Amino acid sequence: MFKHLKYSIHMLILLYQCHTVGPEDKGSSATSCCSISSIGSGSISKVEFLEAKIQWQEKVITDLEQERNFLREQILGKKKSSQPKKFTLEDDDENDHSNMDDDPSSPNISESSDSDVVIQRRKTRWTQPSTSATVAVPGKAHVRVKGPAEVISRYKKVLKSFSKVRTMTEAFRINGVDRGTIKMTAAIMELNTVDPETFKTLKYDPATETLQSFAKRCATYITPEKKIIIEDMKAKGQLLPLLMKY
Repeated sequence: MFKHLKYSIHMLILLYQCHTVGPEDKGSSATSCCSISSIGSGSISKVEFLEAKIQWQEKVITDLEQERNFLREQILGKKKSSQPKKFTLEDDDENDHSNMDDDPSSPNISESSDSDVVIQRRKTRWTQPSTSATVAVPGKAHVRVKGPAEVISRYKKVLKSFSKVRTMTEAFRINGVDRGTIKMTAAIMELNTVDPETFKTLKYDPATETLQSFAKRCATYITPEKKIIIEDMKAKGQLLPLLMKY
């Protein structure tokens, strides 16, 4: 096919030269034109000339299309190679496991590379439960006291816890009571400690008063002398170091 096309193009060039020759060149070109007409099996007709021209044009078009397709493939290949491949955490993990299973000489955990350690840390970060949630702190449930005796008993429990943990906040938490509640009724315990005889004379009637009002009544019996004793006991850890206003 290519040999025939080459022959057709050669004939096309010679015929073109014969048709475009001038009057002054007719003498010198007559021999070549005659030789052209005698090439092959016979003279070349106009139809054969056009067929050769069409074949040549088709060959040019085919070459141009092939070059276009080649350039297009190169452009698409460069675009694909310029885009980074996206890996998910699961793909990385699966590849790591498959490589370790296929290779019998795979290192153990202690000999793993830094990249494996980073992947493991990332997995741990995603699978580890959140620690920001509120965690229940062990402690006794809040119990409502009903009389001075229970107030004194609760105060002693907090004081005992305070001697162990050395912080009132922790002592309050352990016994399930807040600082304000202990402070409002602390005068009951303090008067009972420094002046138990006077404390016994005070009667508490839950029908007519609350424990807070009873504590205020006890505070009125704490004299400046008794207050000094109370502050000294607080310094020694025998009473809770609460700031009181009598």
